[in-house]
Amino acid sequence: MASDTRQDDMRAAAAMAAANAADRADAEQAINAWNDRLAVVGRTWFFPTIGAALVTDNYWLHVICGGCNAVSAIDLRLKPCNSETPISEILPTIRCGRCLGQRSPAKPIGLFPTPAPAEP
Repeated sequence: MASDTRQDDMRAAAAMAAANAADRADAEQAINAWNDRLAVVGRTWFFPTIGAALVTDNYWLHVICGGCNAVSAIDLRLKPCNSETPISEILPTIRCGRCLGQRSPAKPIGLFPTPAPAEP
């Protein structure tokens, strides 16, 4: 009996790992499509969720201040938001340290695994 329970637990763990891998692959595809569109066009029709960024280890949202064009990186792990929150909902809350973002909201550059500026 105990071995049957253990085998069931192992099967459940394997199924969960496969589901997590599928979720990660789906999130990576969404993040890559978003980053590519921003790099080529400079705007996008969709925004990934904070959860997708966290699952793919792309914790850093790189933005350009709409007022002074300063580039900064925001650590999404520190944002008190639900994982289902789209990136678009936090953009208006980001304030530039240089001009305080009073002129216009931040524009996204992309999601990246490091705070270093994105290379063109």
